[in-house]
Amino acid sequence: AENAKLHMELDRLREENDKLRRENQKLRAADTARGAKLASYSRSKKYADDDHRGRGDNSSECGREERQDQDNSPRNAPETPAEAVTAVRSMQIYPPLNEFWEDVPCMGIPHLETGSLVHIKLGQNILFVDIHGKSLMWQAWMHNHAGYRNCMGFIVERCSEQDQKQKAKRSSIWGSSPKDASHRACHDGQSIGDAFVLRSSWTRKYVKMGGLLDWYCLQVSGKSADDAAVFTYKPLYCGESSQAESYSFALKLHGKDKYLCLQSDGAVAMEKVGDVDSASNKPNLIAGLECLLPATSYDIVIYDQQIGLTVSKDLPLRVVGFKNVQNSGPPEAGPAEASGRVRLGDVITNVNGQDVTRSQREDVLHLINADRPVTLRFLSIAQHEVATQASRFWQAIDSWMICYALVRSEE
Repeated sequence: AENAKLHMELDRLREENDKLRRENQKLRAADTARGAKLASYSRSKKYADDDHRGRGDNSSECGREERQDQDNSPRNAPETPAEAVTAVRSMQIYPPLNEFWEDVPCMGIPHLETGSLVHIKLGQNILFVDIHGKSLMWQAWMHNHAGYRNCMGFIVERCSEQDQKQKAKRSSIWGSSPKDASHRACHDGQSIGDAFVLRSSWTRKYVKMGGLLDWYCLQVSGKSADDAAVFTYKPLYCGESSQAESYSFALKLHGKDKYLCLQSDGAVAMEKVGDVDSASNKPNLIAGLECLLPATSYDIVIYDQQIGLTVSKDLPLRVVGFKNVQNSGPPEAGPAEASGRVRLGDVITNVNGQDVTRSQREDVLHLINADRPVTLRFLSIAQHEVATQASRFWQAIDSWMICYALVRSEE
């Protein structure tokens, strides 16, 4: 009888704990969504006002042919040299493609946490890892696409001063030489500071300097942070009255006078630039950074029939991969991958407001594919790991309580 009472009390406590945890997740997700939407609205309004002013200023001075040549840039360039410098730098800031991402001002870059996921933009172009998973490439993207690809995400990691000195002279005609992994440059739980390395979230490899055989272009093949190139940044300003320039910078190789530049063949290399502040004729040099907003859980609304996700065969339903979808045109990223928010390891916890954490896999898949639009709620991988640890803790408590009850019953 005492054992049954203990089990009943334990079940009641676990149900209350689960209920409180779910309510806490909903509140955090709602706060995150409201903040992201407000920031996105403010940015969009600012860019719309800038575009309107730019078009109005140039309408009386530029002919129709000149305006057509400028259609691929987000800012119309004035005619005077001083204003041209401002326009070249202003044109580099394209807003994020959805509310899950936020532009990072230069003053905020050192405060990014190690492990933050970012996109690196240079004008309408964005950096990505090529289909072979080896080379760092660029592609015109921000002006004519509605979503991202998984290969565009990069993780920023802090690099300590000691590791920077150790890496200073480690290049050869083959690229960066390997080094013992005991001197790793990554330090979890810290901000990245002024020196950092980049790691692809797709291949998990680090960005490194290529050698002679790679034409000294950047590669994404480093096996550890010690193989990686160490970057810093140089803010670019055009005047105190402009807000756009606070988001523009040049990505610099730490300790050297080399800056990241786009090559005409689609590759990315580090080049020597004498005076970056006067490099108004180098729009392929001026970069911007957008960061994935942190969220405990998040909602994705799917309107297309195909989602482009591969999920695990066991419960809970984890995201284990992405796949292309094909509607009327060529294959492209599905809505889940295009959001840039869904990461491998995230867990589907809710479908159209219904909790599916304890449902059968076939029932969950049927519920997802039943109607459109469908709203999927995901639990981020970090939060899922915390929940898993809590579940293991309660399982241990259960075992201890059962053993204790058996001992008492034998007495």
